[in-house]
Amino acid sequence: SDVQREFLERAVAFYDQLDDWQPTGSTTKFDSAQTKIRMGRLYHWLGGKTNLENAERRLSEALALLQQIEDRDVEKRHVQYQLAWCYYELAETAGQISTPAQQRRLQYLEQARTILDELKQTYASSPSVLTAEGDWLMAHERFDEAIENYQEVHRIRPGPLSVRTLIKSHFIAGQNAK
Repeated sequence: SDVQREFLERAVAFYDQLDDWQPTGSTTKFDSAQTKIRMGRLYHWLGGKTNLENAERRLSEALALLQQIEDRDVEKRHVQYQLAWCYYELAETAGQISTPAQQRRLQYLEQARTILDELKQTYASSPSVLTAEGDWLMAHERFDEAIENYQEVHRIRPGPLSVRTLIKSHFIAGQNAK
């Protein structure tokens, strides 16, 4: 709706004001990367070629910041989770830009999968990791497996967010049923 678009545009304008700030330490780089991921999502939601290109640029900047963070300053699992999420967001954005971007989309999804596999070795029952893996499975149209992950998240941490995720995954699976 026009009202939603107006709020998204206001949020983008606010975040754009923060974008000139150059983080130095690992903690500020982590915070800045999270801000750029949010900016990427906002641009993605606005849609259109220019906004999608801006989304990909912001997400790529977040990725670069996350890759510069040293383990001693921010817990590695938090950085890895954000890296996986950033790759996933990049994949979703690249998939909507153009046909040549489809190759980048697959590369981003594989990068996300590699990081998720590392996270699962240590944090197999983490709701965040299970949700991220569910998102990866949804992107690969492996709906039944994704729903199983989301059900496990709901079993571990029941609440409105897990219910909403389950409803959305069932809806998308139903839309894609052949």
